[in-house]
Amino acid sequence: MATGGLNAAKHWLCLVPRRLALDALCLPDPETTLVTMRKGQRSWVVSAGCGLPPGSDLATVLTARPELRWVERQPDAETAYMQQLAALGHSLGAPVHLEQHAPSVDAPAGWASVWVEVGRSARLFEGLEGVRLAAQSNLAANSLNCGVAIAPTMESARLLAAHSDGAIAPSLPALSDMMQTLPVHALHLPGQVIDGLRASGIQRCDALFALASDQIGRRYGTATTRYLDRLLGRVAETRAAHRLPRRFEKRIRFDGNVHSTQGLRFPLRHLFGALELYLRAIDSASQQVRIILEHVDAPDTHLTVSLTASARDADHWLLMCREHLSRLELPEAVSAIVLHCDRFQPLDGPQMALFDAGKAEETAWRQTVERLLARLGEDAVWTMGLADDHRPERAWRRQHPANQQSSGVLPPAADRPLWMFDPPRPLPHSPKLAGPAERIESGWWEGNELRRDYFLATGDSGMRLWVYQDRRSRRWYLHGLWA
Repeated sequence: MATGGLNAAKHWLCLVPRRLALDALCLPDPETTLVTMRKGQRSWVVSAGCGLPPGSDLATVLTARPELRWVERQPDAETAYMQQLAALGHSLGAPVHLEQHAPSVDAPAGWASVWVEVGRSARLFEGLEGVRLAAQSNLAANSLNCGVAIAPTMESARLLAAHSDGAIAPSLPALSDMMQTLPVHALHLPGQVIDGLRASGIQRCDALFALASDQIGRRYGTATTRYLDRLLGRVAETRAAHRLPRRFEKRIRFDGNVHSTQGLRFPLRHLFGALELYLRAIDSASQQVRIILEHVDAPDTHLTVSLTASARDADHWLLMCREHLSRLELPEAVSAIVLHCDRFQPLDGPQMALFDAGKAEETAWRQTVERLLARLGEDAVWTMGLADDHRPERAWRRQHPANQQSSGVLPPAADRPLWMFDPPRPLPHSPKLAGPAERIESGWWEGNELRRDYFLATGDSGMRLWVYQDRRSRRWYLHGLWA
């Protein structure tokens, strides 16, 4: 358990989704969509892109606005959206807390919040203003529609995020001044309590705060008193700390099937954005992800995207994924897409170019190789690596560019040409030797014994040659040369 409150030195950043049920669906045209919920015989609007208030009766809205379309809310998608916000929180500070409540009659839109204590990490962002700007920048980059605020208590941070986006209250006195003019309906209190306050003539928070705690308890219940105590930092707030899952998995279900790979680019951008936030939160990167395309009447399509070096940038992953999709033929329309990642490594990439300008060129080369792999296939692109064998023709092997570490090591004194003949070319006469012999005897355990004496030699035009004499036949062969 983690505790917040009773401590003016703490600063809580809160993220409050403005239209969670709608944004969680990742729709390309949310402005004409209503997200609804049904309980009993009544269906109401939970979230709407056109500005309709939550709680509006669905039948009434469709009668007046027949051009709008409606979809049922997806609780799993909302949970995944909140996990994405929590991952963003983990990249800003610790601990992180998450609360989420489904829509109800009293709260037709439901509510959800993510808090992160940023007091100790604020100096890394050059102050609380820097933390707020970093949070808003990450939200904008990932199309996450949230209110943001920083305050000394968790309840006050949520209140400001919902009604004073971007506000920063650095202390309890500053917080009290900021909340004076807020209307009482902004407080996170049950509807009957808000109605009772208004009936008593209490319209703003300053009038409510002027009442004694015992008087508020008698009139509006002890739950209201406890809420105000948490809001103003009089008592501690205790909530379970959020923990990131050990693997990343996010699914987007489409409202209508997608018939081409072009239509997958929009949801993939959201998925890779969520993956980047997760990888930043765990301070890691990945070299491989799996994509599952779900179909209604056909087996799922599985796609693996691999890189030559670990990365976490969403745009880079999306670029590589597009190359794979360009070669893919869909067996059927896609009804949902899943992004899965469970293999993590430290980030392998340039962090500073001050002392190593060559890192940028290395990164560009890696990206070129990755695009070739994605476009041509895993078997079409390879590099050379060393093998544990003394026989020159077997001392190398093909390997994937992502695994360039050799399994064998050449002797320090060995001098080998890059241009090798396969098979070695017979020489009509003894060459002009230019160095001592190197004896290689190997392969006897396979029934293909090799017994050779290798020499450096000089050709007629002065070219350096690598030749050997077969110790059994005594014949000479040209095996390689230096350019």
